[in-house]
Amino acid sequence: MKNILRMFITISIFFALFSGAANSIDANKYYHIKSVLSGDENRGFWDLPGGGGFKKGERLQLWSFDKGDDRLYMITPAGNGWNYIAPKNAAFGRAFRGAVDVSDRKIPNGSKVHIWDWKLRDNSNQQFKFKDIGGGKYKIYVNRGGGKKILCANNDSDANGTYVVPWDDNDRPACQWKFIEAGNAGLLYGAGASVVNKVEVAGGWDRYIYDWAENDIPDTE
Repeated sequence: MKNILRMFITISIFFALFSGAANSIDANKYYHIKSVLSGDENRGFWDLPGGGGFKKGERLQLWSFDKGDDRLYMITPAGNGWNYIAPKNAAFGRAFRGAVDVSDRKIPNGSKVHIWDWKLRDNSNQQFKFKDIGGGKYKIYVNRGGGKKILCANNDSDANGTYVVPWDDNDRPACQWKFIEAGNAGLLYGAGASVVNKVEVAGGWDRYIYDWAENDIPDTE
């Protein structure tokens, strides 16, 4: 009886979670980002290995759901419709120490997507745009290279340990994602701070002025 009750509670929790797919991507919230490949099954969530704090160079992978900070991602506007994506465990004050980053300059299909230090300039490889394709599904475009690449689940799989990789724009389910709301980020982590003076897309953090009536420059180490 206890096992049946536990199963019912688990199913109810995941039904509530997956039904919360965002109709629009707002910059003041945390999101779980999930592959559409497995539908409502408990796998395919963006994840960092180890589950600890920000570790430069960790590759972005897919894994089953848990409540860790490395499963929570926040969106920060970069101007002209592009955005930074940062895991909660890479937060540093009201800025971020690490962001999702496509590592190769020419972005070949299947190249590395990892977490790297924020870049002040030439940072289009850390900027992404979300295209709503209906049904709560999105494509995620990479700014570097003219916005022609999108993020996909490698080998059309969302099994645990599958890497997130860039690929030529296509309509495969492996390249479609759901953003599942997971609460407000708030001022503590700086997510949602709107850029007052729109800057050149690849301009850099040092030219941003935020709504807090102050210049917010992140750690530049």
